[in-house]
Amino acid sequence: MHRRPLTGKPLFPGLGKAYTLGGFSVPSEWRDYGSRETLRLEASDTWQEFMRLYRTFVKEVCAPLCGAERLVFQCPPTMRIALPGCPATIQAHCDSEYPAHWHGEVNFWLPVTPVFGTNSLWLESEPEKGDFHPAELGFGECRHYTCKNETDSTRVSFDWRAIPEELFEGRAVGMIGDYPAERI
Repeated sequence: MHRRPLTGKPLFPGLGKAYTLGGFSVPSEWRDYGSRETLRLEASDTWQEFMRLYRTFVKEVCAPLCGAERLVFQCPPTMRIALPGCPATIQAHCDSEYPAHWHGEVNFWLPVTPVFGTNSLWLESEPEKGDFHPAELGFGECRHYTCKNETDSTRVSFDWRAIPEELFEGRAVGMIGDYPAERI
């Protein structure tokens, strides 16, 4: 991704931020996103198809992993892009340390590019063990963080939160943590 020439303003505002964090120069219009650009993204056929596939994936894959038929889930997911040279985006933490996260919440992380070394999410094998290592695609509760991407590979990943509906305590769906939520 980072080796391609920069042409035209991308639909996704995070791409300009990723290039900037990676030390790349971007056109000034890439740094100016507002509601008009968000509407442009959300109206695109590509975004609509992505969201359709995402909702299907949550229903058919994530809900069974959570042991539930009905979920409240973050929608849309967070897309993260870490170009080579990109600094760490998060420090070591466990999401349960934040009051906006729910007991019983499950976090999903889906890289769509190869992840390895400093180009990965770093996890510990058990809570508070402190034995961080780059993720090799498993799941479980643990503290996690990212490093400066010192590889020559761009990481692109999605993450989102889900909670079985019965654990949502009957509250109106609107947010999971600081993220918009939907119910399936």
